[in-house]
Amino acid sequence: MPRKDFIGIFLLSVIGWQEVMGAPVDGRKELLAVVVGVRDSEQSWYKLLIDRKHRGLTMAPKLGIGDGVLGFWAALR
Repeated sequence: MPRKDFIGIFLLSVIGWQEVMGAPVDGRKELLAVVVGVRDSEQSWYKLLIDRKHRGLTMAPKLGIGDGVLGFWAALR
């Protein structure tokens, strides 16, 4: 899979699933991941992040900005 740069990543946590949307430099939205999980669960977000790594994520984002999504921040540690 070719490397792709994103200028933004959006996290959505809804009852029953979590998704990650990316905004490439061309400005369109791209679905990066959807997983079944518990809303704001550290374990669910950790599982999603590990899945991204196994699917080719080789460089961690340089900046994270968020409103809430406490499980995501805990999973990053």
